[in-house]
Amino acid sequence: MDIRFDAITTFIGPNGVGKSAVLRALDWFFNGTAQTLTEEDVWAGAERKQISVEVEFCDLTDLDRTALGKYAAGDVETVRLWRRWEDGTAKLSGHALAYPAFEEVRRLEKAGERTKRYRTLCSEYPELGLPTVRSAAEAEEAMRP
Repeated sequence: MDIRFDAITTFIGPNGVGKSAVLRALDWFFNGTAQTLTEEDVWAGAERKQISVEVEFCDLTDLDRTALGKYAAGDVETVRLWRRWEDGTAKLSGHALAYPAFEEVRRLEKAGERTKRYRTLCSEYPELGLPTVRSAAEAEEAMRP
């Protein structure tokens, strides 16, 4: 689920649709530890006992870059961070989103769609000198700095 937050964002809906779950996920992302979650927090039908919350920060200021540290080094304008919990262990990771066209490829869910979009990107921007790829994994490798 993707939610875009503005200066003011309101959640409206009937009971049981996930309003509190979104707020709890954000609270865990910003303030939580591995001990804040248990296996009971994982959806009952999940094959893996894993929780992942992803937050993208846009239009970063110098103050934002300082607060985000290594994740927002240099003059990046956008950074994406993930906090993952699996089997009682939590880990924070992330990366700067330096080139929007690459992020458009990365956001596609299916590997075939990512490969196709990468190939379209190659033909739209030949000046990038991107290599020919056979898979989404190769495309991801080609887009790394």
